[in-house]
Amino acid sequence: MFEPTSGRELFSGASTRLSVYSVPEMDKLKSMSKSSDVIHCIDFRSDGKLFALGNSAGNIQVFDSISKKLIRNLKGHKGAG
Repeated sequence: MFEPTSGRELFSGASTRLSVYSVPEMDKLKSMSKSSDVIHCIDFRSDGKLFALGNSAGNIQVFDSISKKLIRNLKGHKGAG
């Protein structure tokens, strides 16, 4: 997924690792793993300042897009429905 405000960074989730690449050079800027759970989805807030990762445990991790620091870990719940 491309960072929405500049389009100069590509975010990719593979297994438990998030990688960030520069565009168009495709140089790896950052690689991180903040959980032992597999990343299922990545999305950005509309202004591009935050992004979120959804994982296999049903949790959502919210990060600052510039620093890539974890801001909040939202725990999923069990037994819905």
